This record gives sequence, structure tokens and C-alpha cells, in this order.
Amino acid sequence: MLRKGNVVRLVQARGDKRVDIAALVTQEAPMVVKLQNGEAKMLETEGKRRIVEIRDPVTEETLMNALITKVVSSTELQLERMGQHELRRFIRVSTWLQFSHEPVDDARLEDEIGEISEPEEVDAGPSLPEMTKLQMHTLAQTDQASEAVLYLIEAVQAIDQKLDALALSIKQLGQRSRPAQFNRRRISLSGSGLRFDDESAYDKGALLKLRFKLPLRPMADITAIAEVIRVDRIVDQDTAESRYGVACRFTTIHETDREKIIAFTIVRQREILRRLRASIDSQ
Repeated sequence: MLRKGNVVRLVQARGDKRVDIAALVTQEAPMVVKLQNGEAKMLETEGKRRIVEIRDPVTEETLMNALITKVVSSTELQLERMGQHELRRFIRVSTWLQFSHEPVDDARLEDEIGEISEPEEVDAGPSLPEMTKLQMHTLAQTDQASEAVLYLIEAVQAIDQKLDALALSIKQLGQRSRPAQFNRRRISLSGSGLRFDDESAYDKGALLKLRFKLPLRPMADITAIAEVIRVDRIVDQDTAESRYGVACRFTTIHETDREKIIAFTIVRQREILRRLRASIDSQ
């Protein structure tokens, strides 16, 4: 859902012309927006022309259609959602990231999900009993010397178990960090999923393994399984070549990774807002 503080664009078509105004969401219910580079009179507020598209300011993706229900002031409008377009649970931003993707078949699905799931806790065995060298030497001079031998056997077994646990942990880490072929590309990203352009037309419902790096401090490596929910064909007007916009929904992802994505999108949204305000102030 659009939240207070989100930057959007209000678009209204008029024949062969288009009104396009940047706006800031200042209230959620009912939704009120403050126009950033125009006035309410630029938009038709009577009759059928009261309908506007609310678009993402970066990707130009239509977030919803809305009806102008009230002119609050010369620069403020009250809007009501209409139509069946999806509202965003999370902020969505468009950004360039190091990104890789590959299809996941049924035979590999369980293993891939296992890699993303939290690693199993490995039983490293009980802690070694505390015994100093002096205690060991003293014990060896008594009738209880056999207890010292028993201690050594237990210690060796515990060390062996800890080495096995360490080897398993290293194996799990290696499985989770296999190198991926990253390419820098523009991604539309939110906490619920992402969209990217590709030469391949994936089927709706296909599962993809996604990996990307978020420029946080420190750098965050994100791995997730996602389901393809929409594929849009894009034709280049100059070359007539086709590409495909692939929209995906995360189905398996660490919640800590989702929180990192949300934090990143909030930071990017603030950067967009600062640039927009700076552009307006310089006019």
C-alpha cells in the first residue's frame, strides 16, 4: 500500500497530450497528495476526467488508478483508489544492482530451498571437563589413574566430534556461497519481490533462484527463490527486438534478508525525494 512519504507521479491523458505531476503522499486514509511541480487546476477535477494514474516516479509503472474526490487546496488533492491494480505492501524502487538468476527445476527445488533456509544447528558435543595438568599428574599417582585414562578417551572423542561439526559447517557454508555469474542491471525491487528485464520469456509460475548484492554497509548478499507472477513482452521500436519484463514474488527468503531489502528501498526512496525537492527548489 502507498504510505505517507511516498513520492509518486499523477498522470492524466488528454487526447494526444498528457499531464504529468510529481506528488508526495501526505495522508494515507483517505489518501491525500501534495503536488510538487504543479497545481490542481492542471488536472481535470470534474466529470470523467477526474481519473488519474498513480505511477512509480522511476520505473513509470502504474501502481493504481485513482479518482479525484476532493480538491483540498490549490496544491492538494484527495484521492480514492479504483480498479483492481495491486497496491504495494512495500516501497518499490528502481535501481542498478549486481544480479543473477537461474531457473529451478523440481529435482533441485528441495536442495535450493535447503540452502536458503537457516543452517542446521550442529551438535558439537559437551564441553570438555575442566582438569589442570597438576590434577592430571596427581590423579595418575593414585589408584584412580584409570579415571585419567577415561578422561583422555572422552577428550579425544569430544575433539573428534567437534572436528566433524566444523567440517559440516564448512560444507554448509560452501553450499550457500557458490559463485554466481553476476551482471549489473536495473531492477525494480521491494520487500515482496522484484522485476527485471531479460531475453528469456519465463512461464508464469516458474521458479527462479535469484541472487543480488545490496550496497549496504557491509555489502549484503541476498539469495531467494521467487515465483514468476507476470511476464510482459517489450519490443524495441528501433530494432524490433523483443525483451521480457519478468515480475517475481519471493517464496523463500530469510526474513533478515527481507529486512535488509526494506531498509535499502527506504534509503533509496529518501534519495529520490531529496533529488526531487532539490530539482524543484532550483527552478
